[in-house]
Amino acid sequence: AAVTLDTPIEVLIAAEKTKAILDARVPGLTSHPMLDQFKSMSLKQLQSMAGGQLTDAMLEAVAADLASGK
Repeated sequence: AAVTLDTPIEVLIAAEKTKAILDARVPGLTSHPMLDQFKSMSLKQLQSMAGGQLTDAMLEAVAADLASGK
């Protein structure tokens, strides 16, 4: 199945390739001390709670990388 910005973060970090995309595009997300509290959420859901730390540009870059499978 294709992964998107609506895919739960825990699914994205379970796969090496998509975890690497998150590490590159959203530094600190996969090592965040509160990861357990938000890992079941999607990046889109988390953005509204991230106080501006998860920008539209960051999400667009992640979406492009996920779509291209880089």
